[in-house]
Amino acid sequence: MRSISLRTTMILWIWGVTALVFGLTIVADFHFTKEKVEKFLETSATDKAQFYTKKFDLIFNEAALVAKMMEISFNRRYTGIGDKSQEELLKEYLKLVLEANPYIHSVSMAFEPGQFSTDSEKFSPIYFRQKDRIDYLQLGEKDNYNYLEKAWYFAARDQQKTLWTEPYRSEVSLGKDGKEYMLLITYSQPLFRDGKVIGVVVIDISLDEISQKLSELKILKSGYCVAMSNKGVLLNGIGNHKALEKNIHELSPEMAAELKDLDKIATSACKFIRINEPAGNRPAWIVLRPLRHAGIMAGSIAFVYPVEEIRGVIYDLQAESSLLGFFGLILMLIIVITISRSIARPICALAHGVGKVAHGELDHKIEVLSKIAEVTAMQSSFNKMSDDLKTYMRELKETVAARERIENELKIAHQIQASMLPRIFPPFPDRKEIGIFGLMEPAKEVGGDFYDFFFINPDKFCMVVADVSGKGIAAALFMVITKTLLRTEAMNDLPPEEILGRVNNMISADNDELMFVTVFLAILDTRTGELSCANAGHNPPLLSSAPDNTFSFEYLKLNKNVVLGVMPDITFKPNSFKMRDGDVFFLYTDGVNEAMNVESAQFTDKRLRDTLNANCDKEVTSLVKELRKEVATFTNGAAQSDDITMLAIKFNGPGNQNKS
Repeated sequence: MRSISLRTTMILWIWGVTALVFGLTIVADFHFTKEKVEKFLETSATDKAQFYTKKFDLIFNEAALVAKMMEISFNRRYTGIGDKSQEELLKEYLKLVLEANPYIHSVSMAFEPGQFSTDSEKFSPIYFRQKDRIDYLQLGEKDNYNYLEKAWYFAARDQQKTLWTEPYRSEVSLGKDGKEYMLLITYSQPLFRDGKVIGVVVIDISLDEISQKLSELKILKSGYCVAMSNKGVLLNGIGNHKALEKNIHELSPEMAAELKDLDKIATSACKFIRINEPAGNRPAWIVLRPLRHAGIMAGSIAFVYPVEEIRGVIYDLQAESSLLGFFGLILMLIIVITISRSIARPICALAHGVGKVAHGELDHKIEVLSKIAEVTAMQSSFNKMSDDLKTYMRELKETVAARERIENELKIAHQIQASMLPRIFPPFPDRKEIGIFGLMEPAKEVGGDFYDFFFINPDKFCMVVADVSGKGIAAALFMVITKTLLRTEAMNDLPPEEILGRVNNMISADNDELMFVTVFLAILDTRTGELSCANAGHNPPLLSSAPDNTFSFEYLKLNKNVVLGVMPDITFKPNSFKMRDGDVFFLYTDGVNEAMNVESAQFTDKRLRDTLNANCDKEVTSLVKELRKEVATFTNGAAQSDDITMLAIKFNGPGNQNKS
């Protein structure tokens, strides 16, 4: 017997019986109620826009009132240029303001140079929220940052009026995800003294939470809400467009034209338009409302109602209000219940068999007697799925076994790489004129960092630290080649710059993968303490010198050279230094100073030097281990992002054979 599809059964039995009932009631009701329902929806949309924008009004009003309060308080408390004590009083006041206003993300006052304190030329204290705490920063002392060039400052200063800035990403505050900087909008109000602008009151409002809530807000099924800046920049994501990524002028010129006159309507009023919406270019009803305080525009917000879904709402309202429709629904319910019984029986039997398969009985075969084509097709599909699942489980076991073999081979590679580096200390127990200790910890099973040291002849001692681009197997292979070439050329008793030049020419040839390596190579004459070196793009080493018996590590200023491997025939510029008895030379790779903690903050060059100076009285073994311990404490469990390599050499001098 020929099977009948489930869809055909539903159409014949349900829609065939009820179509005439519903068709007559919908057609009759549509012409009488369409206009009235549309007017009701228009009013409802406007009311909803007013309701959802109250939070914006509250935040913007609070920002403006707080800024005005701060201006009045400043003019009363600080009538002239003060000193450090005046700075501290202002900082305490700003912190109190931020603590008392939870809607505000940060508060600041930024001043023209020398207009607030004699102790700080550029003074701009800011308190801002960072997760569950309040942090402080003096923007005038922030590296690579000049608040005088920021729009939130010079716009209010130059125009000498209060204004809202365009939205922007913060340069100090991370969002809740800890990955992207916070989305902010700033209220800037100039400070005057004797008719001259001396600074700006700054109130920052975080738009992250508001932007997220607006993006999550659903109107009907696929409608949405979008907030825009004065220049039309999106403040929250719509469709495939993220916040700050697009401008309404690009997405919908029609809507942008409607926004031009929005500042002329009352603050609490709305503008109702019918155009194509910006995200999907569909016909829509759009409610526009300005965002401003005291006549100062901060942007606008739009609530988008797709016309297609509004019509669906109209049809639903009409059907619900129709008495004939109600009786039709009752009749349809009775018919559905009757028909579903006959349809559900084979489906229930099918579900029972599927349940057995789901509980691990993969050998169970589902057998259901049914005339519905979809049910028989599902039966065949589930039986095939059981067979495929058994095959998959077998292949999965084979894949896991293969992965374990790869991991074992990587462990062996790690052991081989570690064995290639000097690892027995002291390496030259009969040579008391030098003390040396080093370590290399790869970020992966194998890495691209390496160190090496050896005597070229009885009086010349060579030391190398290098960092290959990238990590993993490729970097490790490149590291082996570079290490071998450097040692081979150095044993020819060449100066450092010539060694680097020759090795560079060799590894530049046929370098199809465009890999490179930074190298610092130095040769110490143990008779005189003369240290000749050349640096190929590597981190500058530190030297602890003691001309007055006070040891202190400082970074060496070296000639700049390019890395090895990028191009042949490069001339490397050398440097030379004199090492005295007791001097310590420290080499490292960027895995040390750029080690990051869970907050993505780096260990930094300064912390590296300070740690070495704090342990400068220790021997090289303890010095390196104490620095490694400090790096581990700083990262606090964060995953190691780069190889870590350190090498410390102490020169005892030819006449100090008893030191180590």
